[in-house]
Amino acid sequence: MSTPPICTPDIAELHPDETSGNRKFACHHDIKLLLQIAFASPCEADHGKQLQAWSAIADALGQSVTFGLKKKGPAMKARFDVLMSRFVRGESASLRKSGTAEEYKEREQLLQDIKTRMDDFKASETIRKDACRRKLEGSENSGTLLRKMALGELERNSQEEAGTQTEET
Repeated sequence: MSTPPICTPDIAELHPDETSGNRKFACHHDIKLLLQIAFASPCEADHGKQLQAWSAIADALGQSVTFGLKKKGPAMKARFDVLMSRFVRGESASLRKSGTAEEYKEREQLLQDIKTRMDDFKASETIRKDACRRKLEGSENSGTLLRKMALGELERNSQEEAGTQTEET
């Protein structure tokens, strides 16, 4: 007769499909991923820093005892892209393969919150870019103005010197 395997309390609290690290995403995984995305805001990271932001999300979730999946940053981003594109297209029914009604509602709410935040960031990004462009143009214009003023001052000085030289002769 064989003895049953001993489970630690941490593993016993996990969902049944979380004991292996390379399973597919379930609704509870999506919720944990979306919570981490809402916290870390990888879409607001600077250009060139987004991959690091997604890797940080993967690391944080990988350290979580209750997440249970071993995924890298690009896999997390790919899953988020799938979730968001289906949410935007209104295909939430296709995401209801496993989970409870409460989990579906929570996932939908998180997706809505993240979508609103992303839209707000994009709108403010265009405003920030316009302000930066105007500031750059302003500094270029002030540089041009300063050069013109300096040239005008030089011309006046040279005219005054020419005038004083003609008066002396």
